[in-house]
Amino acid sequence: MPPPAKSCDVRDMGALTSPLKFLDQDYQKLLQESLSRKELYTDELFPPNSCSIGNLSHKRNKIDYSQIVWKRPSELVTNPCFIVDGVSRFDYKQGHLGNCWFLASVGALTFQKDITKQVIPAEQSFSKNYAGIFHFKFWRFGEWIDVVIDDLLPTFNEKLVFVHPKTSNEFWPALLEKAYAKVCGSYADLDSGRRSESMLDFTGGVHLHFVLNEAPAYLWNIMKRAARAQSLMCCGTHKGEAHKHCPSNGIVGGHAYTVTGVSKVMSNSNPVKLVRVLNPWGRKEWTGDWSDQSPLWSTVSGTERSLMCTAGCQWRISPNSLKAWISAACLLIFWTDPLDVIGNHNVVLANGLKIQLVVPYKHWMKGEQVEGGQRKVFDCTNPVAECFAYQREVMKFLRLEPGEYLIVPCTENPGETASFVLSVFSKHETYFEAGICACDMHAEKDYQELHQNCLTENKLYNDELFPPDNSSIGLFDDLPDEVDLSQVVWKRPSELVSNPNLFVDGMSRFDYAQGRNCWFLSAIGALTFEKDIIKQVIPAKQSFTKDYAGIFHFRFWRFGKWIDVVIDDQLPTLDDELLFVCSKTSNEFWPALLEKAYAKVCGSYADLNAGFISEALMDFTGGTHMYYALNTAPDNLWKIMECAFKSKTLMGCGSHTVVRKTSPNPGLKAPLTTPEEKELLHGIVEEHAYTVTGVYEVMSDENPVQLVRLLNPWGEEEWKGDWCDGMSMEDFTNIFESIDICCLCPDFLDGSAECHWTSKRHFGRWNAGKTAGGDIIKTETFWTNPQFRVEINELNEECARGQSPENILVSLMQNHEKRNRNSQDHFNIGFYMRSQSGRFSSEFFIDREPVAQTDELDWCREVMKFFRLEPGEYLIVPCTKNPGETASFVLSIFSKNETHFE
Repeated sequence: MPPPAKSCDVRDMGALTSPLKFLDQDYQKLLQESLSRKELYTDELFPPNSCSIGNLSHKRNKIDYSQIVWKRPSELVTNPCFIVDGVSRFDYKQGHLGNCWFLASVGALTFQKDITKQVIPAEQSFSKNYAGIFHFKFWRFGEWIDVVIDDLLPTFNEKLVFVHPKTSNEFWPALLEKAYAKVCGSYADLDSGRRSESMLDFTGGVHLHFVLNEAPAYLWNIMKRAARAQSLMCCGTHKGEAHKHCPSNGIVGGHAYTVTGVSKVMSNSNPVKLVRVLNPWGRKEWTGDWSDQSPLWSTVSGTERSLMCTAGCQWRISPNSLKAWISAACLLIFWTDPLDVIGNHNVVLANGLKIQLVVPYKHWMKGEQVEGGQRKVFDCTNPVAECFAYQREVMKFLRLEPGEYLIVPCTENPGETASFVLSVFSKHETYFEAGICACDMHAEKDYQELHQNCLTENKLYNDELFPPDNSSIGLFDDLPDEVDLSQVVWKRPSELVSNPNLFVDGMSRFDYAQGRNCWFLSAIGALTFEKDIIKQVIPAKQSFTKDYAGIFHFRFWRFGKWIDVVIDDQLPTLDDELLFVCSKTSNEFWPALLEKAYAKVCGSYADLNAGFISEALMDFTGGTHMYYALNTAPDNLWKIMECAFKSKTLMGCGSHTVVRKTSPNPGLKAPLTTPEEKELLHGIVEEHAYTVTGVYEVMSDENPVQLVRLLNPWGEEEWKGDWCDGMSMEDFTNIFESIDICCLCPDFLDGSAECHWTSKRHFGRWNAGKTAGGDIIKTETFWTNPQFRVEINELNEECARGQSPENILVSLMQNHEKRNRNSQDHFNIGFYMRSQSGRFSSEFFIDREPVAQTDELDWCREVMKFFRLEPGEYLIVPCTKNPGETASFVLSIFSKNETHFE
């Protein structure tokens, strides 16, 4: 099996969908073997004997462990069931084992159906295909594992010894406990532990730990958000002497509880914040204020009281009471998507040992010259943060300024050997690699530092990485004879005009005339219509007056990430005229500076010479790209364009390679026969990029006419045919070859407030000899390409009636890995979709037709396709045309269904 693509969720063995087989036991294989032999499974690796019980001799109870008998559920009840009426926190009671920490986590698990499904796989029962074998999934130290068990359970006097169900014939709690005991080594290894361990093993997500006497003032708000998200919450009470100083009120000391609810009620018109907790014993609940029998409920309206006390919610504790009980203990929160919860903090660090986060990286190390080279000496006198504890995991919630930091995990003493997992969760764009974690936030810190340094030193900025010389201009093959690059002089705007401005009266499509890159400038024309998108590309607070230092910056979306590009304002000129794009207003310079920043990104000005308008549109938005070939466009294209024009959308189009002026029908494309026929048709330039600046309908003699308005980035040579300032849709589809639409989100396609498209991206790579299997016709190697699973759910009824029949857009973009755009080796790329899930070998692909695919493998940066797919599971295989072609890629899915992508 080839190495998988690298993505947000690792796709190799150990991912949730491809868990490691714990102790090399394959559930499906063992199940089929047991069914074939018509025998009930017995697990030899966790046998029904004292080895699996472990040493519980210290337990003071009435159990004689030498008299334990292992029995299957069918030997205890006549109609055993795995799950009865779903999983619930009321399904079980703790047994003769001190594992309240584990069962408190189980209680939290029952509230999250999606997480429950990933821990307790479906299609297990005591009826269909029953063979005495079950399996469960846990996240252990960075990898998901699948744990197989038999259903032999330890009993004493015909009753389960450890966790037992409140409904006598329901056995999921006992089997889940057994699987976790197997993972930990024995049942005895579950006797005492930390809630954080099992919560993390259920989620594989983010762990937050709060000591309540040190908790932030907004803790209840965090808990409230966590309760609404896919989160598990538990808490622990004081133990020993500390517990003796607390009033009883039913709370057990040194005990773990599940947090099952976070709510607010109005008591005599005053808001009261409440927390609901569950004792895994199934008894001894809170009896203080706001418990089920508390007179305080009489101060709450009947309607609100009935809502608070349904479904067995019989008691609640105010946060002040909770804090009195566990102020030196803790609250634990786990969730799968922390961005809805974490508020003003921006980084969560989690590690198995000690973490020390030291001051920003550049100030952290000092060099000391030693024989043989440079030795790095740690200066750890003032770390930004540190965390240390004797437990499986430590974590820290931090707020960090953008910049570079060094994280040093360690044990307390030298020479202590152990493996560890270091995780960083951040709501900024964060780059994390061995030794360095850079909290980037679009690198704005670098611009600010460079800008401030120039102001402090009273000098104008010079960009050494994009210097004012011919290396930044690059190599042009088709410059006019009169352009002598040896005569180019780089000048600042203040050397060209007396009063330079970044903007004059705002930003408009009429501000500039093209130099040599119509595809880029037509995208700029579209950009000028969308003020919100302009703000993300051209940051505010830049000018030639206040705090001017000859430095500017711009932002672009490049291959899945936003980058911040810093430039100086030296521009190439010839005879005191700008060599490339120039403004129609002589003292307005945003077009030239934006072009320079994009040239720096692409490698040089020459690398902007020829390209696809979709590239620049995507780099301005980072959103959804839709491409339509006009000769095969859908019938509702004009309606799509009209909706797009009314939304935050950029549109550009390209004319045919040849448009014949002498064609009998002036709207038809015809083949080129002589050079003289390379002419204009009613002002339209062949093989040229245009901005779509308007889509509207007019009534002509009581007949509706659909019009499209265009802009030539040259600033001249516009359409002179029918409707002049506009062009009929018929002429548009005949004269132009294609249209590109880029938007932040394709919600506009449906015209329904109920339809919200969502996006997911994965970063992958084709590696020669490993994961670069080529096109589907290469049957022996195609299967080695990265494979992605996508699950599409049902649409709600309102959204299903939307205007757009398509429900999914798949985009595949190959990454530029070379410094210069035009030297990048593009491959022909595409993708195939099949209606099965899982990872498959070569035989699977031979006789099965794809349900969807790109029209062909194109030689371009990105290919995309709109589909309508029925709910179900699909396999997406991105590929290059030929085996062995190495490149990175970004695979994106935009869907108006709930979609799971991994």
